[in-house]
Amino acid sequence: MNRFSGILVSIALCGFYLAFNSGQAVQFFTLAGSNFRVVLSILPPVFILLGLFDAWVPRERVTALIGEKSGLVGAGLSI
Repeated sequence: MNRFSGILVSIALCGFYLAFNSGQAVQFFTLAGSNFRVVLSILPPVFILLGLFDAWVPRERVTALIGEKSGLVGAGLSI
């Protein structure tokens, strides 16, 4: 089994379900499209902020705050 077999089986099961329930298929694709647009509107600002963070904050500082020996403070900052 390859690493995508679980995803492919899930897509196939959803496809079979939606093939027999056409009323819910329209609702499914409408909701999926709406969620996809929301994700696409959020991702560019997140990537821009990550790039700025990477450029402005020294790597040693990040390693000290979120590294292996940071404890609960590092866990809290990473969330």
